[in-house]
Amino acid sequence: LWKHFGNPSSAHKLGRTCHEAVESARANLAGLLGCDSDEIVFTSCGTEADNWVIHSAIASKGGAKDRALPHVVTTNIEHPAITECLVALSE
Repeated sequence: LWKHFGNPSSAHKLGRTCHEAVESARANLAGLLGCDSDEIVFTSCGTEADNWVIHSAIASKGGAKDRALPHVVTTNIEHPAITECLVALSE
């Protein structure tokens, strides 16, 4: 993070260097977790991660824009990133 600060999606040298650093971190984390590196997803923030997981979970249960959402259980102490995503999907 302190050495590599370019956009890892860029084609220039700094971007390629950052891409290699991200992929190295992904491989290290996968090794620690005992999974494949393609199972590790980095997001820019907690809200993005929450939304990604909710959408993925609903899609895995057959929920889509043209179908009814599966039954989702939550509580009234959930973070707004969770509740607002679920409310938006239910509308």
